[in-house]
Amino acid sequence: YNFILLMNNIIYEIENYGPKFLRSILILAIFFVVAEYFRIKILEDEVLIRDSIAIKQLANVTYYLIFLIGFLFFLLSMGVHWGSILAILGSLGLTIGFAMQNLLKNAFSAVYILSGKLFEIGDIIEVKKLSYYNYIKGKVIDFDLLNVYILTDNNKINYLPNSMIQDNIIVNLSGRGD
Repeated sequence: YNFILLMNNIIYEIENYGPKFLRSILILAIFFVVAEYFRIKILEDEVLIRDSIAIKQLANVTYYLIFLIGFLFFLLSMGVHWGSILAILGSLGLTIGFAMQNLLKNAFSAVYILSGKLFEIGDIIEVKKLSYYNYIKGKVIDFDLLNVYILTDNNKINYLPNSMIQDNIIVNLSGRGD
C-alpha cells in the first residue's frame, strides 16, 4: 500500500511540475548555447585577435555572465521569487568575498595587467621581487584571471599569481609593452 501511495505521489509531481521543469531546462540550454556562441564569436573576431590576452578574458567573462543570467531565468521559471534570489546572491557574495580574497585580488590584478598592457603572450619578461633580489625570467605562454604562465630557460613552467605581477617590478625584455 505504501509503495502504491509513493508511486501516485511521484506521478502527481511529474504531471504538475514536469512541464515547468522541462521549460526551465530548455531556457537554461538556450542560454548555454547563446553564451557559447558569443564566446566563439569574440575569439574568432580578426580585428580583436591582436590583443589576445584581453580578448580571451573578455570571451570568458561574457560566457559566464550570459550563463549566469540564464541560470537566473531558470530559477525564475521554476517559481523561485526575486526576493529569495537577491537574498541568496547577497549572502553568497559576502561569503565568497571573504573566502576568496586572494582569488579576487588576482582577478582584479588581471584587469590591471590588461589595462596596462604590460606584456603579451610570447613576450619575454622578467619579474623582479621588491623585497629581495630574486627574479623570474621567461616567455609568457598563457594568461588567465588567476595566473601568468611563464616558461623559463630550463623549460619549467612557473605559475605566477597576477597579484605578484602587480606588486613587483616587471621588465618586458621583448620591448613590446606600452
